[in-house]
Amino acid sequence: MAVLRGAWDYALRHQDRFWRAVATHAELSLLALAAAALLAIGTGILLSRHRRAAFVVVNAAAMGRTIPILASWPCCCLSWASGSGRPWSP
Repeated sequence: MAVLRGAWDYALRHQDRFWRAVATHAELSLLALAAAALLAIGTGILLSRHRRAAFVVVNAAAMGRTIPILASWPCCCLSWASGSGRPWSP
């Protein structure tokens, strides 16, 4: 409860910074939503014409949703391979 009270006090004391941060957050969220929608709709249209590819992609996505570690594994591997991160934390 103290954390919420502290956040509320901060928002009241620094309204200009708070509302700028809210606007930035809303902008980034809308941009991410638009990019995801474009990617998903475009992929859906392409896959609707190729039944075999659609079967593979839909099942891979379902497996990734079911087993979260499999969904995050490619990100970890890319981060590690690019040298920008490590596969483990120290």
